[in-house]
Amino acid sequence: MQAALCRHKLRGFPNTRVHIGDASCRGKEKYDVALSFFLLHELPDSYKCAVVDALLARLSPGGKAIFVDYHEPAAWHPLRGFMQRVYARLEPFAQSMWHNQIEDFASNADTCDWHTETYFGGLYQKVTARARTVPKP
Repeated sequence: MQAALCRHKLRGFPNTRVHIGDASCRGKEKYDVALSFFLLHELPDSYKCAVVDALLARLSPGGKAIFVDYHEPAAWHPLRGFMQRVYARLEPFAQSMWHNQIEDFASNADTCDWHTETYFGGLYQKVTARARTVPKP
C-alpha cells in the first residue's frame, strides 16, 4: 500500500521509481538519491548495518542517501520517558537509535560526507550521506 501511495504521489516525476524489495540487498543499479524513511528502528543492529551498507553501495558518485528515523530526544523533552516505555514494549530495536549514529552502522562511513539534523527536540533525525566523488585522503 505504501509503495502504491508513493507511486501515485510521484507520477508526475518520470525520473523516479519506487521499488519493493529487501533493502539489505546490494544491487548493481546506481542512484542519485536513496531514501530510508523510518525503517532502521524496525531492524536489529546487524540488519541496520546491512541496509545502510546496501544503500550507500548503490549511490552514484556525488549521490546521497537520506535516512529519516528516531533519535534520542533531549533530556528535557516531555516525551522522552514515554518513548522509552514505548520502545521497551513495542519497538525493541528502536532504542539503539538513541545509542548510535546512523553513520555508525556503515562499514565504510568514510566514503561519504555525513550531515545530521534533528527535529522536535531531538526525537527525530534526518541524516544525509553524500557519496564522495573523490576518496578521502
